[in-house]
Amino acid sequence: MDMRVSGSGSIPGGVYDDVRISGSGRCQGDIKCKSFRGSGSSHCVGSLECEGDLHVSGSGHMEGNVKANEIHCSGSLHAGGSLEAMAELHASGSCHVEKDCISHGTLHASGSLSVEGGIEAEKAMVSGKLHCKGLLNAEQVEMKLGSRNPSKVGAIGGSQIVVEYGSFGDGNGFYLFGLRFGRAKEEGRRGIILKVAESIEGDVLNLEGVETPLVVGKDVRIGDGCRIGTVRYSGVLEVSENAAVENKEFIG
Repeated sequence: MDMRVSGSGSIPGGVYDDVRISGSGRCQGDIKCKSFRGSGSSHCVGSLECEGDLHVSGSGHMEGNVKANEIHCSGSLHAGGSLEAMAELHASGSCHVEKDCISHGTLHASGSLSVEGGIEAEKAMVSGKLHCKGLLNAEQVEMKLGSRNPSKVGAIGGSQIVVEYGSFGDGNGFYLFGLRFGRAKEEGRRGIILKVAESIEGDVLNLEGVETPLVVGKDVRIGDGCRIGTVRYSGVLEVSENAAVENKEFIG
């Protein structure tokens, strides 16, 4: 059975095929469905589980856990529990998760993603704003960030980890009508784009604009703008003259 809310209405907890909310809809209990699409205001009192895909382009407030095959958030999504995608998770809007954020495929975060717990993914691609209090753990981590209001993560672990300046990484200019105004990039004056509270650990690390007390890896490149306490490496270490590293320890 399909459920539709196009004005204002409520949906009782239960098992459904497709759920569509384009007005103001309230789910009064746990919902299991084949697909869910919210383009208006959606409020689920319980948990939400989708066999297929979940799309939120309006405002979605889910008080419990949210689980779906694919999750697409281009509006505002709040998960009171964990947020889990069996395939891919796309967060291009504003997404806040009270517990863990899990993607069994690729996590694409190009909007604002805030996670009170940890993040786990096969691959994490971040170009928006990220706040994660716990561990970001992924086989591959690729982050392109700007220096205005740096992203913050508790710790990062993975095999290949790349953090680099995005389009506005130098923080010295702005765009108007397709034209760039402001000062040119100045080597050594790029700001911090990512603050990691504990450590970054992986095999191959390529970092720019990162501030953290500890970096551990095999082949490590510390690029422009980094402020690192200790680097422990077992292979090759490259440090930019525009980076600050207090201690270097070879552990090979």
